[in-house]
Amino acid sequence: MAEQHLDTAQLAERENITPYTVRKWRMAGCGPRFIRTGNTRKKGRCLYPLVDVLAWEESRKARSTS
Repeated sequence: MAEQHLDTAQLAERENITPYTVRKWRMAGCGPRFIRTGNTRKKGRCLYPLVDVLAWEESRKARSTS
C-alpha cells in the first residue's frame, strides 16, 4: 500500500490555517516532518507524510491550559 501524503494546501486546510502559516512552520522547524521533492531551489514541492502529520498532531495534544 502506498504511503499517503498531504501537500501544503491540504495540510493548511486540515489544520484550519493558511498555507503561509504552514510555510512559516516549515521554515521554523516547528511543524510536521516533510519531504522536499523536485528541484529544492526552485519549484520543488513539499509533501507531508500522513503518518508524520498524525504523530505531530498527537504530540500537540494538551491536558490543561495552565
